Amino acid sequence: MKKAKLLALCAVLAALSSVFLILGSLIDTMTFAVAALAALPVLLLLAEFGVLPALGCFLSAGVLSLILAPAKGAALSFLCFFGAYPFFKRIAEKLPRLPRVLLKCGVCAAALLLYAALSLFVFSAELPENAALWLTAFALLAAAAFFLYDRALSLFLRFYTARFRPRIVKFLK
Repeated sequence: MKKAKLLALCAVLAALSSVFLILGSLIDTMTFAVAALAALPVLLLLAEFGVLPALGCFLSAGVLSLILAPAKGAALSFLCFFGAYPFFKRIAEKLPRLPRVLLKCGVCAAALLLYAALSLFVFSAELPENAALWLTAFALLAAAAFFLYDRALSLFLRFYTARFRPRIVKFLK
């Protein structure tokens, strides 16, 4: 694919991710769902064209949504975890089972700590009175959601490769 076409495709997919994140920030309950949805264009670029186009899409979508979104939660979760995870997943899938699971758990824990630190110290989120209970429940639910997200990405990539890629491969040349 020519560089101009690849750049245009990356820009369109970054804009799509940004739109997902901005629209999701308007509805508070959709924060994590739209961040996971906004990571799909990054995953597709990573699968088709490699790290650099996907990284450009990830960074531009994240920065744009941080600047333009009224609420920063979706953009922050996209930058801390959902958008960056396809890069870690690509590395982890090449490892044997035990190191793969350990790496994925480490990435999940690091993302949770980063998200909590940024929420508390940069964006000045207020903690409720029983913060320890809420943070523990959030960490457990986030770990369960992480494994579901990992499986969903694998299934989506398998579905894309089997069904859509043969139909659109002629447009990607």
